[in-house]
Amino acid sequence: MRAVFIVGTVFMFVAILLFKSLKIVDNRAEKRADKNLIKVMKEFFREKKTKVCYILGGAVNFWWALIYIYIPILIIESGYTAKYVGYFLFAVAVPVLFFEYFFAKFAGKHGFKKIFFIGYMIMGVLAILSFFINNLLFILALLVLASIGVSMVEPTTEAYFFDITPKNKRDKYYGPYSTTIDVNYALASFLGAIVLSFLAFKFLFLLFGFIMILVALLSLKVKNVIESKKK
Repeated sequence: MRAVFIVGTVFMFVAILLFKSLKIVDNRAEKRADKNLIKVMKEFFREKKTKVCYILGGAVNFWWALIYIYIPILIIESGYTAKYVGYFLFAVAVPVLFFEYFFAKFAGKHGFKKIFFIGYMIMGVLAILSFFINNLLFILALLVLASIGVSMVEPTTEAYFFDITPKNKRDKYYGPYSTTIDVNYALASFLGAIVLSFLAFKFLFLLFGFIMILVALLSLKVKNVIESKKK
């Protein structure tokens, strides 16, 4: 296990050296930031389109809590060793790695609404299907397939935020928008713990599945922005 931390540290140092060697310069003119956090948050959530975007962008992090917190627990409790957790987490990342770029380009040409709906619906349906399956390996296979849905929404939700937010508000709103990552991850962790306090583990799949389907239905209300038409 120590080797994992050593390898991770090496990659971090390589990333630092690479960043330094690229000599990246932020040439934007400095702007005075609005330091009234409460005012900015109120303004952000007052607008319907940014509220919807906040939910769409955060729901994928809600899903990752299932994958990175609860599924490893299920694997270990089912009698498998820690290395199988590593195999699963690697497998989950593969569809994201191969399909994110494709779906990001597709959304830019054809619009975001259909991508959001299909992506979250895939995750929701496969999670609910996992509720009815008792074989752990089949469940893990379904969750790996669900990563195809993740690859549809993870790169596109943030792009959608920048498309629907006026340029003069992007810097101000990006901070509040970014909190959706930690808020949804924490919320999923808390709700999952509540479910496990009273019900069997498989009911987690219903929780996460229904949440994903609700978000999929919510995505039908967004404006179908097509980036290629803006150029």
